[in-house]
Amino acid sequence: MEMSHIGSRAIHYLQKLRDAKIPAELIEKGQDRVIDASLTLIRERAKLKGELLRALGGVKASSCLLGVPLGHNSSFLQGPAFAPPRIREAIWCGSTNSATEEGKELNDPRVLTDAGDVPVQEIRDCGVDDDRLMNVISESVKLVMEEHPLRPLVLGGDHSISFPVVRAVSEKLGGPVDILHLDAHPDIYHCFEGNKYSHASSFARIMEGGYARRLLQVGIRSITDEGREQGKRFGVEQYEMRTFSRDRQFLENLKLGEGVKGVYISIDVDCLDPAFAPGVSHIEPGGLSFRDVLNILHNLQAEVVAADVVEFNPQRDTMANIGSRAVHHFQKLRAANIPAELIKEGQERVIDASLTLIRERAKLRVLSFDKQGGVALFCGVLKSYLIELYVRQRERYCVLWEGPAFAPPLIREAMWCGSTNSTTEEGKDLNDPRVLSDAGDLPVQEIRDCGVDDDRLMNVVGESVKLVMEEDPLRPLVLGGDHSISYPVVRAVSEKLGGPVDILHLDAHPDLYHSFEGNYYSHASSFARIMEGGYARRLLQVGIRSINYEGREQGKKFGVEQYEMRTFSRDRQMLENLKLGEGVKGVYISIDVDCLDPAFAPGVSHLEPGGLSFRDVLNIIHNLQGDIVAADVVEFNPQRDIVGGMTAMVAAKLVRELTAKMSK
Repeated sequence: MEMSHIGSRAIHYLQKLRDAKIPAELIEKGQDRVIDASLTLIRERAKLKGELLRALGGVKASSCLLGVPLGHNSSFLQGPAFAPPRIREAIWCGSTNSATEEGKELNDPRVLTDAGDVPVQEIRDCGVDDDRLMNVISESVKLVMEEHPLRPLVLGGDHSISFPVVRAVSEKLGGPVDILHLDAHPDIYHCFEGNKYSHASSFARIMEGGYARRLLQVGIRSITDEGREQGKRFGVEQYEMRTFSRDRQFLENLKLGEGVKGVYISIDVDCLDPAFAPGVSHIEPGGLSFRDVLNILHNLQAEVVAADVVEFNPQRDTMANIGSRAVHHFQKLRAANIPAELIKEGQERVIDASLTLIRERAKLRVLSFDKQGGVALFCGVLKSYLIELYVRQRERYCVLWEGPAFAPPLIREAMWCGSTNSTTEEGKDLNDPRVLSDAGDLPVQEIRDCGVDDDRLMNVVGESVKLVMEEDPLRPLVLGGDHSISYPVVRAVSEKLGGPVDILHLDAHPDLYHSFEGNYYSHASSFARIMEGGYARRLLQVGIRSINYEGREQGKKFGVEQYEMRTFSRDRQMLENLKLGEGVKGVYISIDVDCLDPAFAPGVSHLEPGGLSFRDVLNIIHNLQGDIVAADVVEFNPQRDIVGGMTAMVAAKLVRELTAKMSK
């Protein structure tokens, strides 16, 4: 399945705030707090994994995944920024067993652990430049390396990440390394297209810095005169594909790392022939076979101290998507009698670090607003607070139930892709930070991977929403994720405001099961939890067309106003002139993208024909009378968005129009 292929552009609100003469020191202090919070999250996750492995004992070295979702230094496509979660998904998809060809078991945490992702976009969105961003990446790698026996295995991202990673490894170990670099390109331009951090210049930076003694480049088949001259300048050993048959025996019996601090392996996925890996930005036929690469790796004689895998572009991956499964190493650690208090202390540190990152990003936005004249006029400024949440699986391989976990970054991408202007239909400009800002993603998977259960996870989601709401004038607009997130979000909004809200819920399904398939937090049960808790006075459900006996009975039990599609023509005038929120704390809008007919939004998990048109939904939103205090857009599934990114654009426009309605 081909995913949407939309180029993204960085939107830095703080550049506009600088133009508005916001004091530089105010901005820099806020940026520093966000960076510190980001590094704290990496530190605490690595520390927890390191503590547990040391408690297990008998481990000299363990690979530790570290995602660096960076794509803006790519000269062509920026899709590699979305790669780390997709690589993790494929690792744990269950379509193959968890043993390597050499017989090591990846389910054993002594073999593989995970420190999560460096929150690259959250940092860049605060106006942090690439010099500082590269330092953050390096510091993150060092934090992993501080926790013996962890060794970083970095998931890109584009190839620009190799420079800060290799630099960190060399500095931490106290000397240069040997590098085995598999790639179609040498990536050794001095400064490609004026960008010293370009993915095409990463190895020039590495060699200039003296971080490598030997650099062997294998698989090269797209090289210019500058690439060859730079190779000669730095003494690079370049093995081109045109001579691979001659060089094969040597390359499949390499011995590296003697006299230096170890060996670093960097694999650009486009080293492979497109027949083996079509999902890359730069397709270069005539490459290595997958077995060629494995033979080189398996036979390498070396102490591998770190590695990266880069330039996988999910937006060009034509293979079918594979459902993921949550693999919690901590279940095995509990079975190994690791003290519960050790695990719990580490979990709490990770949660605290996650909340700190949300808090500091929200604070930075508000500090900037405080210095703008007339901020009181914008007391309803929308805070776009984006949350990823994995759905519990029905079946191990069921793609339909987990795709929404990948939605937030793709909705962001569609919002800023440049294919439409930044003005809403009501005339508000989303480039104005007083209209829309961004608190980033709650690192749900990183928290779950530490063994945190759903009760605590829902509390973390709620606390994150409250942190955003504490920073007046911000109001949360939450991007799912599946519909289970609505429960902790609405609960947090109601508790923070001190009373119930009215809810406008657009959906094909009522999501009112008491406990769907035994899961209290199922996306099909979220509104049962909300109504049981007394967090809503009125609940209006619009677009319903897949409802069973229990859904109707639960609706009656909670006094829900259910408007089914079979009567929409009769109800249209009333629904397009709603007045909500009087006598309560405001209005909450929850939009499940499958409220729309699949003709308008095919990229959803549950296709239900006969739904609302996109204009129907906009008419309901535009004409609604009420103070909207929060909202969510959920259940967009990028794994089923097969029509040119159409549903991503639909979800993005829903966010845009909600933004206009919420901001004041």
